Amino acid sequence: MSLEAGEHLTLGQRLDRLARRIDDGAVLRAAFYLMLIATVSVIGVDYYQRQQMERFVPQSPAARPILPAAPRFDPAVPNEQREPQSEVTTDPDLLAAPMAFELLPDGVLLLQGTIQPDSGDQLLAELGQHAEYIKRIELDSPGGVVEAALMMGRLIREGEFPTSVGAGHFCASSCPLVLAGGAVRTLDPKSVIGVHQIYAVIDEDVRSPAEAMSDAQATTAEIGRYLDDMGIDPKLWFHALETPPSELYYLTPEEMASFGLSFAGSAESQS
Repeated sequence: MSLEAGEHLTLGQRLDRLARRIDDGAVLRAAFYLMLIATVSVIGVDYYQRQQMERFVPQSPAARPILPAAPRFDPAVPNEQREPQSEVTTDPDLLAAPMAFELLPDGVLLLQGTIQPDSGDQLLAELGQHAEYIKRIELDSPGGVVEAALMMGRLIREGEFPTSVGAGHFCASSCPLVLAGGAVRTLDPKSVIGVHQIYAVIDEDVRSPAEAMSDAQATTAEIGRYLDDMGIDPKLWFHALETPPSELYYLTPEEMASFGLSFAGSAESQS
């Protein structure tokens, strides 16, 4: 529709016209990603200010793999689900070590340890050598490099492998992105899953606010698209955006099911 001479539209009128041209689903999707970008922008500014004021360098997952729980104020969540990190039985030293790949009996490929920059390439090599023997990929990791986690998740989905987190095992930070790649995803009731803000360990050269926000927005947009492609509700990542790197938002079984991260059944049923 063209504008007549002298016609001036307010921002609200322009948005209303745009909305009439787009179907409701596209509008909701666009609004969701705008909310993500706005949230990340605030986080980026806050992160930069913290760098400037405190020269704060976040602790790497390898230094402290099992983080405390972010406070919950929902009375509907049972006490035992508010701080489930005590359920983790893996040695913290194993979680802090670089990710190792071990093919166990019954076709279970165990991925245990911190995700490194080359972990995606290592998984590709493992799948290339043993794909015909692998029936399920078991995760036990405090997370690590986001880009590698996304690559691993995509490789897993391409191969149509199931993923799981067994009793006493831990999957946090970027690890749930790997978990999301599973064609079928199963979580033991005593597994522990958590998310928090993505971040980078920085050196003495502090980035500008524009660079910090640009990087955070680009990565968050990529994560949102990835989760959507994997059939996971991207709103899962709101909990990550709201949780500082020094804590973890531990997901309840009900939350994991509602976001599509888990299916019915236990990890053992997939072996």
